[in-house]
Amino acid sequence: MRAEDDATAKVITLGEGEIAAADVNTFRIDEPNLTIQGAGADKTTINTGDYSISGQAGVLVSADNVTSKDLKVVSNNPGVSGGVIKVSMIGDATQLPLVENVTIENVVLRAETAGFGLNLHGVEGATVKNVTVEKAAKASVNVAKATGVTFDGLKTGESGWGADVVFSYNA
Repeated sequence: MRAEDDATAKVITLGEGEIAAADVNTFRIDEPNLTIQGAGADKTTINTGDYSISGQAGVLVSADNVTSKDLKVVSNNPGVSGGVIKVSMIGDATQLPLVENVTIENVVLRAETAGFGLNLHGVEGATVKNVTVEKAAKASVNVAKATGVTFDGLKTGESGWGADVVFSYNA
């Protein structure tokens, strides 16, 4: 049963080198209680290429209790309003379910031509620790409809908007 699997903690360990997207949904993370761990931001790179999940993300996290750590993520075009990593559920115009308890740690992000580096949209409880956004077409980080977000050791580089962190929508 999937319900039993959902409650089980799972770890995906990525070795050294580059992991390229095979299709648009390669890096759609909808499995709860999951850790994706690389060998280090200088050793493991996820390259989403020109793929953009739903026109919004190179890597889309839409499950609770997900940790991404010790890797670099590069996206040529994560979507105009998207992010190299975007944390968000799919909702409708009246409701956006919240993603709970997400950790992004020791990660480097690079958006080549569009979007944010990190986009936390509809999140309850996120820890962003030792994250470097090398390049973003918009702001380095977007926080929208989110509560309980903490930053520790955020470093930003080139930003098309000249902004490190923007807060969209609700306080």
